[in-house]
Amino acid sequence: TGYNLPDGPHSALGYEPGVEGPQLSEHWDLSVTYSAGGLVSTTQDMQTFAEALFDGKLLSPTSLKAMTESGLGIGKINPEGHTAYTHGGRVPGFLTGLIYEPDDRLTVIVLGNLDNGTPAVLGPSLTTIAHGLPATVVQPPKAIAVPPEILAQYAGIYVLMPDLSLVVTVENNQLMVQATGQPKIAAYAESDTLFFAKVVEAKLEFVRDTDGRFSCILHQGGRDIPGRRQ
Repeated sequence: TGYNLPDGPHSALGYEPGVEGPQLSEHWDLSVTYSAGGLVSTTQDMQTFAEALFDGKLLSPTSLKAMTESGLGIGKINPEGHTAYTHGGRVPGFLTGLIYEPDDRLTVIVLGNLDNGTPAVLGPSLTTIAHGLPATVVQPPKAIAVPPEILAQYAGIYVLMPDLSLVVTVENNQLMVQATGQPKIAAYAESDTLFFAKVVEAKLEFVRDTDGRFSCILHQGGRDIPGRRQ
């Protein structure tokens, strides 16, 4: 583990979703992200850190209680009835996810070099398996053909958050979606209103409002984020 380690012969390459599939992501000097993403580590070292943190070796009892009870820098979930704390990280081309259950001293860590949200899916599934329960196997959806006139009515800019918008276009009868700061990717129809990506774990649903205008719902990472077309 180290800060902004130089690339070496065994360094992993980061990838991001592209129109034709995964492509190499832009290389970042990790000093740009400083404490938000400048550390390079391994699953073993991250486990050591998680155990030391929750064993009270890094924070005072007061600070540890404030962190866990108020969610300071971490999330709290209850997989299969077990209290767990989570934290994830991302820089272009790389994603990480950590789940720690203090009562069971169970640590689940997923490191990925494809910027597609996979750790958010694999982590909970591995936690379920660790408790001796079967994980849900999600079958990939099958793409269907949608008439061009239906695709055309979805084109536009959808605002999900102040700093996140989706630009939806149609190119050669193919729906394309580009999120703020991300490459443009193809979206395939699961139905006339629900579309999925092949290079990122996400679905985009279009909904017609009572006033006749279209809005959208981004289904990703266990969240359903609504967006309004400008």
